[in-house]
Amino acid sequence: MFTTKITAYQNTSMLILSSFIYQIMLLPVLVTCTDGPTAWVSIVVALGIALLFTKPIIRLQANHPDKTLLDICADYMPKFMVKVIGTFYISFFILASSILLKDFSEQINMFMLFRTPNNVIILIILLTSSYATQKGIHTIAQIAHITVIIALIPLLIVTIFSTLYSDFNNILPIFPLDFKGVLMGVPYALVGFFGFTILLFSNPYVKEQKKNMNENRKFLIFSSLIYILCFFLMIIKFGVGEAKRLLWPFITILKFFSVPGTFLENTEAVGISLNIICAFVCLSIILYFTDLSLQKTLRTVDNGYFIFIQTPIIYIIACLLPGINIVIKYIKIPIYVFLIVNLLIILLLIVIDKKRSKANEV
Repeated sequence: MFTTKITAYQNTSMLILSSFIYQIMLLPVLVTCTDGPTAWVSIVVALGIALLFTKPIIRLQANHPDKTLLDICADYMPKFMVKVIGTFYISFFILASSILLKDFSEQINMFMLFRTPNNVIILIILLTSSYATQKGIHTIAQIAHITVIIALIPLLIVTIFSTLYSDFNNILPIFPLDFKGVLMGVPYALVGFFGFTILLFSNPYVKEQKKNMNENRKFLIFSSLIYILCFFLMIIKFGVGEAKRLLWPFITILKFFSVPGTFLENTEAVGISLNIICAFVCLSIILYFTDLSLQKTLRTVDNGYFIFIQTPIIYIIACLLPGINIVIKYIKIPIYVFLIVNLLIILLLIVIDKKRSKANEV
C-alpha cells in the first residue's frame, strides 16, 4: 500500500487541493481578524514564513530522500519522543478530518439532503473516502490531479462573472493598515496552507526528488494566489461587514451567480457537488497520511489495516462536534498549539541535521 511512487505534479495537486479546502473553510475566520479588507496581507506574511522554512526543509529531506518526517525523527530522537511526535500528528490529522467531515456534512444536509440525518451523511462520506484510501497513494494522487483541474476552472468562471456586478470599493481602503489584525490572522492563514504539513510526509513517495523540491515552492506560491483570489472575491461581492457573518461564502456567492446568456439555475447545488468531490479527495489524502503516521509511530508493516482503527474514531468525533459555526469560533487554541509545536519540531530537526552534517564533514 505504501510502496507506489507518484509524480511531482501529482504530489503538488494533492498539496494544492488539501490546502484549498481549508482555505475556503478558514476565510470567514481570517476576515474577522481585521477591521478592514487587509486580511490578504496575513496570507502574504504566512507565505513568507512558509517559504522561509521551505529551503531548510528541502535540504533536510534531500539528506533523507526516502524518509518522512517521523522517520527522520526516529534517526535523531529517542523512541519515546518519536511516539509523542507521531501521536501529535495523528491527533492533528484526525481532528482535521473530523472538522472537514462536519463542515461538508452540514452543507449537504442544509442544501441537498434536508431529511437525511447528519450522522448518516458523515458515515457515507467517511466510508467512501476510506475505500479510496485502501487503494493507495497512487490512486489518490491521480484523482487529486484531475480534481484540481475540475475545481479550479469553475472557480475562475465564478470569479470572472461574479465580479461583473460587484463593488470594487469594498476592498478599500487598505491604509491605515490594521497591523494587529494582520498579525492575528497569520496563524489562520498558515493553517490554510494545509499542504505544507502534508509535504513533510508525501515527498519521500515522489519519483523525481529534485523536481519535486522545486514544485514545493511553486505549490506555496500558487496556493497563496488562490487563497488571495478567494478572499478578494468574497470581499468584493459582500464587503467586510457582511463577509464576517458568512459561514459558507462560496455557496452564498453561487446563490447570486449568473452567466449572461445561459439558463443555469440552482448553481449552489453544482457548487456543493464540486465541494463534495474536493472534500472527498482531501479526506482520502488526510486518511492516507494518518494511516502512514500510525505505521511510522508504531513501527509496523501492517499499515493497510489502520484505516479500520481511525475510521470509527473520526466518525465519533465528527458526530460529537457541535455545529461548524461553533467549531470555527473555538478553533483558535488548537490552531495556535499545532503551529507552535509543528514549527518547533521542524526547527529542531533542521538544527540537529545541520550539526550532524557538519560533524560528518569534519
